[in-house]
Amino acid sequence: MEGIQPKRMMAILAHPDDESFGMGGTLAKYNHQGVQIVLLYATRGEAGIPWDKIW
Repeated sequence: MEGIQPKRMMAILAHPDDESFGMGGTLAKYNHQGVQIVLLYATRGEAGIPWDKIW
């Protein structure tokens, strides 16, 4: 059918695995209903670097 867009949902999270805590069931529910789930992470999950080591 022309003009029908697939359903999508984006979750923006700070760290990998954050979707597992709290919203994992909701994401699974919508995915099961045919919604495309996109996860965007603000970090790669690496450990932090102390400020004195940066400069």
